[in-house]
Amino acid sequence: MSSTTQPTQDYSSFYAHIGSYPELGIFRRFGGYWAKRLYDETSELVECITKLEEELRKWPGFEATTVLDCPKRLLKEIKPRSEEERSKLESLCAKWDAYDKALLQYGEILCVSEQVMNLPSQNIFYNKKLVEWKMPEFKPIFDNGDFYPTGEPAEHYRDDPQRSDTFAWRTLPHEDILTKCLLHAGPWIEKHVVKRWSQYRKTNSTGGTTSMQFGHLVAIMDTLACIIASLMLVATIAILVVVQTMTARVVLIGVFGTLFAFLLKLMAGNPSRGEVFAATAAFYAVAAVFVGSDSASK
Repeated sequence: MSSTTQPTQDYSSFYAHIGSYPELGIFRRFGGYWAKRLYDETSELVECITKLEEELRKWPGFEATTVLDCPKRLLKEIKPRSEEERSKLESLCAKWDAYDKALLQYGEILCVSEQVMNLPSQNIFYNKKLVEWKMPEFKPIFDNGDFYPTGEPAEHYRDDPQRSDTFAWRTLPHEDILTKCLLHAGPWIEKHVVKRWSQYRKTNSTGGTTSMQFGHLVAIMDTLACIIASLMLVATIAILVVVQTMTARVVLIGVFGTLFAFLLKLMAGNPSRGEVFAATAAFYAVAAVFVGSDSASK
């Protein structure tokens, strides 16, 4: 590795930053190796079962010839009548113990690998922060095509985390469509908006690759969602007050209801189909009640 001469303490702030912001950390999943390990354990377990059942067939007094049909308590009931039978019993018990260990080992690897494969992919926002990590007094973590902490090729950690064999230490699940679009535009916003605003206020950033935090972006989107949801209903009622023709009112309610459903899907954090239907139905109900009461008062 080309960067082996770099002192580790140069990167202490990087590791400390991951400790404070686990979303930044990205690690190899090694999915292919976990798959191989599972198949290796499967092969080992099948071999142990085969050997155990071969040993069971050597005992003519057993009606069961498979592991599933033979309770383990039967082994304790066997009374060897000779040294040969004692030796056969010891062999049978040893193979049963090997089968038990192989089954337990398979279960442990299966559960651990299932947890690893279900760990979240890194958020694209934090992936860009990792790729662009730069501190004025420290060296970059990507050096000559290598990822310094592990010495692996940089593309393992630079590629799109949705497609690479990596996972995040922790991620934030709040990702609606509009927020994802803003995350992709994060570097541009940081460069042309946040930094210029910081320069205008004469503030200096002390760490990380950007002063724009994902949590702040989510808070802004949540606030905008509340404001837009209220404005949609207010705007609909205001226009219905002006429009007097019933046909035009029905058309306008349909248009605004469709727009409301679209904005709900766009900004509400990936709602389910049922939630979209329920919220849209509530919107139509309020608009219909207003039209009905307004028509009855005239």
